[in-house]
Amino acid sequence: MQPAFFFYGTLMDREQLSRVLQRRVVARDLAPARLPGWRRVQAKGEPFAIVLPRRGALLPGMVLIRVRGSDEARLLAYEGPGYAFAAGVATSGERRRAVRFFVPRLGAYTPAHRDWDFVAWRRRRRT
Repeated sequence: MQPAFFFYGTLMDREQLSRVLQRRVVARDLAPARLPGWRRVQAKGEPFAIVLPRRGALLPGMVLIRVRGSDEARLLAYEGPGYAFAAGVATSGERRRAVRFFVPRLGAYTPAHRDWDFVAWRRRRRT
């Protein structure tokens, strides 16, 4: 069984995720979720988010429930060498799921120390 993936940035957008996975991602493939112990911030000089550990924080995102065999390789290619996998437990409604998610590699990105805004990113991307 493939692991579930937790997304906190641009891959929360179904169209973006469909492009990356090279398949149609439908609503039932994703579930809103929260991941404890992490904060989402803007990567300095970049349009995307990175996460930083933060005690007591609760990171909102989406869990990809229906994972296919080719998804991991495509996600790794999209995220690139600046990210590594981490593991955690996300809560989706009343359900807890073991998930994998991407964290920035040490020194790969500088945090801008301001929250990354998914709605603003989506609005800019669509204009």
